[in-house]
Amino acid sequence: MQGSSGDLEELERTLGDRSPDIMVVLEPPADWVTKVTSGTVGFRVHANPGSHLPRVLALAATKVTSVSFPDGHHLPGSSLAFDVVLDGLLIRVLAVHVQAPTRPGRRNVRDAELRAVGDWARRHSGPEIVLGDLNATPWSSSIERLEDEADPRNSADGFGVQPTWPALAGPVGIPIDHLVHSRDLTVTDRVTGPSFGSAHRSLWVTIARAAPG
Repeated sequence: MQGSSGDLEELERTLGDRSPDIMVVLEPPADWVTKVTSGTVGFRVHANPGSHLPRVLALAATKVTSVSFPDGHHLPGSSLAFDVVLDGLLIRVLAVHVQAPTRPGRRNVRDAELRAVGDWARRHSGPEIVLGDLNATPWSSSIERLEDEADPRNSADGFGVQPTWPALAGPVGIPIDHLVHSRDLTVTDRVTGPSFGSAHRSLWVTIARAAPG
């Protein structure tokens, strides 16, 4: 959301229509935490504790555990990690918003944060998901390096190019919002959706257990 006021009513309608297990909102408006706590039925709210400006907001219709907001090892401040059981598997999830490479110095920060994401993925064994605004396209060297070093699969494989930014550009935008996953998981559906007032379209991914072998 990048702190914009957004359209919380549309988000809540979409949550009611789609009934996702988990919805992650990056850089939400400051007042969304209290509003969704009192108004979004069936979803438990996880946000940066004690912060008036939450960097990550997770709305969970299923139980999540081991919630943490890692800020070390060069991971961006907008990071949220948690465990969730989906399709009978315990999955470790990291949601992140990395630096936008708007100038060379910030590009270096972005690349360092993506390396830290790869380090996080290598430190954990078993099913894993990394999702968020990675501020890089799937064909960029930064994302290729992440996939080579951490060995995840990109959820976009087999679904073509699905632009997410800027939202108003529609099909001529670029895909900088991602979900990558370990090879013991598979993607059965992947689409973009409403922006809810953000400059980014939302990304909706359905995950399942991968077939043996």
